[in-house]
Order: sequence, then C-alpha cells, then structure tokens
Amino acid sequence: MNVKNSIAKWILKGYANQGREDGRSFFPDFNEIRQPFSQIIFSNIVELLTDLTQDTTLVLKKGDSMLFAELNELFNTDGQRILNRLFNKGFAVVSFNEAGFKLLDDDQFTTYGNSYVLPTAKKYKGARVYVLKSDTFRETGISDRTQLNGFLNYLENILNASNTTTARLGAMVMAFPVTAGAVNTEAKITDMEKFKKEMGISEDYGALKNQRQIMIWPKQMGFTTINLAGLDAKTIDKAKFAITVICDRIKVPVNQVGVIDSANTNSLSNGGEMREGDIMKYKSFERLLNKSFVKMAKDLDLVIDYTIYNKPQMNVQPQTPAIV
Repeated sequence: MNVKNSIAKWILKGYANQGREDGRSFFPDFNEIRQPFSQIIFSNIVELLTDLTQDTTLVLKKGDSMLFAELNELFNTDGQRILNRLFNKGFAVVSFNEAGFKLLDDDQFTTYGNSYVLPTAKKYKGARVYVLKSDTFRETGISDRTQLNGFLNYLENILNASNTTTARLGAMVMAFPVTAGAVNTEAKITDMEKFKKEMGISEDYGALKNQRQIMIWPKQMGFTTINLAGLDAKTIDKAKFAITVICDRIKVPVNQVGVIDSANTNSLSNGGEMREGDIMKYKSFERLLNKSFVKMAKDLDLVIDYTIYNKPQMNVQPQTPAIV
C-alpha cells in the first residue's frame, strides 16, 4: 500500500499538465489567482487629488510669455500624469528643447543616484532636463507608494482572502470515512481516492452549468462544514483601516473615498463633514501644485498663479463688534 501511495503522489506531481477526455485539466489549479485590488484603490485615492488638474488654469503674472505657453501646454497635456508619478515613483522627468516640454517615459532617460538624470532617447539627447520631486522623495529617496508597500500588501491580502471566500461560496467542507463494522476497525482512504474525491467535488459543486444533482459515494462518509463567511465578516473594517492609513499618507480626507463613504450608514446626515473634507482635499491639491508646477515655473524665472474651477469656499461668519 505504501508503494502504491508513493507512486500516486509521484504521478500527481509529475504530470500536472495532462488533460482528460472531457477537456478538463486532470490536475486542476485549486488556487485563486491573486487580483491587484490595492493598485486600483491606491490609484483612486491619488487621483482624487491629481484629477483636479482638469479644473485648474495657470495664469502668467510675470515672465516670458512664450515659455509660459509651453509650460501651460505641458500642464494641460500631462499635468495629471506628472503628479501621479510623484506619488508612484517620487519624481517625474521633463525635457525641454525647441519642440517644447516633454514628459519622458522610463525608457527615455537614465538616473544616476537621486540627483543626476540623462536623457537616452535619441531625439531628446542634448535637451535640458527638469526633475520634479515629491517632498517624500526629497526627504527619504523613495516614493509615497514605496513607503506604503506594507499597507498595500496588507490590503491586497485582505481583499484576495475575501475574494477566495466568495469564490468558494463561503464554506469549506471536510469529509472523512465513517468507521464501519467492528469498533477497532479503522476506515482508511488511499491518496488516489482522496484526490479523485476532492477533484470531483471542486469541479461539480457550485458550478451551476455542470453541477450534479446527486453524488454517489463508494463508502459511507461523514461531513463537517466550516463557515468561511464568518471569517470574512471583518473584511470591511480591516480594509477601512488600511485605506485610512493610505489617505493619511496622500493627504486625502478619508470621507472622500467612495468605499468609505458608502460604508458609512450616516452618509446622508453628515453633509458638513463631507464639505469640510472637500475643502481639505482642495487645500491638499493646492499644496501639491505649489510644490510642483509653481516651483518649476519659479525655477524657469516665471511667476504664475492659478484658478481652480468649482473650488469650495469656506463660510466665514461675520464677527460681532465688541461692546466697550
């Protein structure tokens, strides 16, 4: 029996790519493919800020109008992409020649440490280069995304675990052969029998198109069901914790994130909090704008200002003069 089981294990490991007559894999992959959930959540949070470039207009106050026109074209074309890169990579590389400003892709320049950049693309060789850097990159040499890797992985594990639970219909079934006959007789099952039963259940249970209405077992079996939905109950709370940390790092009010606001049962009665969060979001964007494009304009001997369409205004209550 031991020799037979050893051969069965060797076959299961060695021929994982073989197929069956019905077209199904003889050795199916029982693992769920990990999905990049944290990537979309991080991008959504970042773009709550950077998307405001679409509502922003740069205004020249002093300097070369032709140079400002080129800078303004860069801002209107690639402004959001540049700010996204500040969060994802920590820096963005812009070249300038007779054709104007151009945001360079990763394969168009080479970096030397954290201070020197050289364009490598033929048409940009000899061009002037300007590197926009985030405060985090200036201070630590890494991007905000890199700093958040731990929490992004934590969020990825949480959501992928929930996804696996959902794909398994929220339950796991444990089966074992029931002892029959004499009390001291031990019911056993070979590795091959165990594999065939697990494969049959995983393929036929829950797949509505192929789901069997009846299953016949060669021997009496006992079953225990483990409710995975109970383990998944705290998923939202854990995800909210990770998202809150990401928002704190990016400087986005957490109540601006859709998944947080939709989970708030008092979302219809906290209009004041939403408005305050909206104001704080615009303030964070203005700080980001001043430390990137306004700073770049200053380095180019341009003095610029900006206007933001639909920017919320703070209600300032008039002060009552004191009675002397």
